[in-house]
Amino acid sequence: MKFEHIGVFVSSLSSGRKHLENIFQISNWTNPVDDYLQKVSVQFGVDSLGIRYELVAPFGNNNPVDPLLNQSKNILNH
Repeated sequence: MKFEHIGVFVSSLSSGRKHLENIFQISNWTNPVDDYLQKVSVQFGVDSLGIRYELVAPFGNNNPVDPLLNQSKNILNH
């Protein structure tokens, strides 16, 4: 098994990028992608060690991110 990435639920991609950039020195971000089916926006970034992070933010109503963020728990998605 090979480690692929760390998925993190965030309230917005911009706030998630800012937070992870301050902690992990991520500077290489992909363009955001809006998933209309799952109602999320995603974006990947890579740190200086080559570890890839996926930000997952809500995109529209009835998305899977908001209920978890509303619980005010620190959650790694995957």
